[in-house]
Amino acid sequence: MRVLFTTFAWPSHFYGMVPLAWAFQSAGHEVVVASQPQLTETITGAGLHAAVVGHDPDMRAMMHQPQYQQVGDTLLDEAVGTLPPEVLPEAEKAKWLTMLWHTCQVAETMTDDLVDFVGDWRPDLIVRDPSTFGASVAARKHGVPEARVTLCPDVMGKAYDARAALGSPDLAGFFERHGLTVEDSCARWTIDQCPPALRLPTATERIPMRHVPYATGGTVPDWLLAPKSRPRICLTWGFTTELLRSEAIGVPQLLGALEGLDCEVVIPGGRRLPGMPADLPGTVRVLDYLPLTMLLPTCDALLHHGGGGSMLMAAAQGVPQLMFPQIIDQAVYAHQLARTGAGQVVDRSDTDPAALRRHVRRFLETSSHRGAALRLQAEIAAQPAPAAVVDTLGRLVDRT
Repeated sequence: MRVLFTTFAWPSHFYGMVPLAWAFQSAGHEVVVASQPQLTETITGAGLHAAVVGHDPDMRAMMHQPQYQQVGDTLLDEAVGTLPPEVLPEAEKAKWLTMLWHTCQVAETMTDDLVDFVGDWRPDLIVRDPSTFGASVAARKHGVPEARVTLCPDVMGKAYDARAALGSPDLAGFFERHGLTVEDSCARWTIDQCPPALRLPTATERIPMRHVPYATGGTVPDWLLAPKSRPRICLTWGFTTELLRSEAIGVPQLLGALEGLDCEVVIPGGRRLPGMPADLPGTVRVLDYLPLTMLLPTCDALLHHGGGGSMLMAAAQGVPQLMFPQIIDQAVYAHQLARTGAGQVVDRSDTDPAALRRHVRRFLETSSHRGAALRLQAEIAAQPAPAAVVDTLGRLVDRT
């Protein structure tokens, strides 16, 4: 079987699909990943074949468009994950419409080339991330079954459920330009990597799959193998937040909140972050790079921005999390995790150093988070492995 994976050029969206792509490839299927030029080396570096489609989107420029700035610097209310679409507050509808506008803007940068590639390569199945609506266009035009892979609690699935209530002119216009309707934006199957405790209620047909964390390779440092003399905390801020919200509270401020605590702090990728203090105590390790898949199993806690990829990776490792949501959809992810007891959420407006210190201390002193994190880890491990999902999808494709 030929299987085409596709996502726009955003590394975290690609990383969330790699284990399933590997599973298809290991089962003997032919796999290609289609994306924009700037993701090509990332794809081939994961041992997968790349097809270049479209051109790279200017994400910073999109975020400065009036359509985004009206609401894009606000967070979705945590409650929208569980509210029925027909009772969404107007302010929340505006945020979701902005998300759909942005998704359609990105889709336009690759859809035409993606349609042509699907016509030439003729895959038997298309697997996409939640945001790449161009894959739905290609699937409908060429009659190819389509599945989408969730990378976090399925906010985009909720937006699709709410399409009638939202009435997004951008979503409707995008599909109309390609001779389709907004109903064509829904993939036939949703492969959900969230365990039941983290899932949002949606109308999409789910195929559950265990989240298998992926990161690019690295070398095991000697200090990681040595016994720990104090609790170890990982501090990471994520690719999306670094690129799109550099003015937000970040790692330097959180380092101040951790000052004086008897713990070891490790910041993978910290040397590229702006504003990092030059003079740090010996208990703080600032690294060029270390895979989270290597580091997190040795950690007692993760402090991060609330991104879905970081959240699921830490959940799969049984690590408690303190989250500081920064981007429009991250509050929903963070509060879904907090409801399980495996972490806490800090509002991004709470930037006073003394308040941050209180939040961090309370989190580290709450022993129940560890037990909840281990229960969530067990729930993730109980989901079907990617290899089992390959078999399931193969049977479903055979029936179409």
